[in-house]
Amino acid sequence: MTVLLNPQSARQHEPSPQHDRKGTRSRVPQSPTSPLSFWPERNRRPESPRWLLLLLLIVLTTCAQSLCAQTIRIQFLNGKNGKPLRNTPVVINRNALPPEKIHLGTLVLRTDSNGIVNVQATSNELISANPERSFGRSCYTNDRYGPLYESVRILQEGIVEENHCGRITFPAAQPGLLVVAFRRETFIEGLGDD
Repeated sequence: MTVLLNPQSARQHEPSPQHDRKGTRSRVPQSPTSPLSFWPERNRRPESPRWLLLLLLIVLTTCAQSLCAQTIRIQFLNGKNGKPLRNTPVVINRNALPPEKIHLGTLVLRTDSNGIVNVQATSNELISANPERSFGRSCYTNDRYGPLYESVRILQEGIVEENHCGRITFPAAQPGLLVVAFRRETFIEGLGDD
């Protein structure tokens, strides 16, 4: 009868639980505390890239709007003389098409030397463009605010507002271009509105 005084030496001579006596790997389940496994074998499922699919879904949804967005050019003209409103602060309002009625944002931009601003928009938006307060009257509606336009119509056909402020004719409509005309408010009109 052999008595081992050192239990560590006995473990060195025994085969590991993962290998049988021939040295081939066995199907012995690993314990939950094993550093090689996070779950017991009975709870282990085939590896699926769910996290990869989730990450791909998040990336696609966040990029979907920017991938579909196109540039709309909006040109602001003086309805009395046809000259562009140069270096003028303008306000662009973006709203979702009905029935959502969601306000997508307000942009405050400055026109370039040709009176143009560039706006990124998708094809399911309503856009309104208004200049600063001193050019506060639309030559199309004679109101402080211009009308709302569908971005899909601007992108496909282009829109040139009618000019009721003078006899100046504006250029023909071009796809992706919205031409709006405004005039300065009179002193009396300025007193009448808030």
